Amino acid sequence: MTTVWPENLQISRFCCEFLTHDEATIGTLIDAAAVRDRYQFEAQIDGLIRHKRKEPLWDAVIDLLGSEMRAA
Repeated sequence: MTTVWPENLQISRFCCEFLTHDEATIGTLIDAAAVRDRYQFEAQIDGLIRHKRKEPLWDAVIDLLGSEMRAA
């Protein structure tokens, strides 16, 4: 994530019980990738990261999902 995200990720403390904008966006990206919805994935980050960084981010999220599936 941090190799393509345009700035430091903002993560809230567990006790805060709310999501930062970054956390909500990442959650939406993971949801879109889980159902292989590339259009929705890219729509969520359109204007947030450079176009050339979208492919590596998609690949990283797909790899993350694969790792989680294998660990389950």
